[in-house]
Amino acid sequence: MKRLQYHTKNELHDERRRFDTDLFYLIAIFGTIFGLVIVICFDYQAVMDKGFFQGYSTVVWLVILLQVNKIVVYLILNSFIVSRQ
Repeated sequence: MKRLQYHTKNELHDERRRFDTDLFYLIAIFGTIFGLVIVICFDYQAVMDKGFFQGYSTVVWLVILLQVNKIVVYLILNSFIVSRQ
C-alpha cells in the first residue's frame, strides 16, 4: 500500500521560497535576453558607433545602483533564512 505523505507547514514554506527564488532567476534571465534582442533589433548601429552606455546620466546610474542593491539584499536575506532552517 502506498503511504500518505504529510507535509509540515515549514516544508511547504521552504518549497514556496525555493520556487520564488527560481522564478526570480527565470524572470531575470528572460528579461536580460529579451532586452538584448530589442537592443540588437532597434539600436544596433547606435550601440556599435557610440557604445552601449551612451547618454546615461547620473540619475540613471543612481536608479540602476538602487535596483541592484535591492536584488543583492533580497538574495542575501533569502539565503540566510533558508540556511537557518
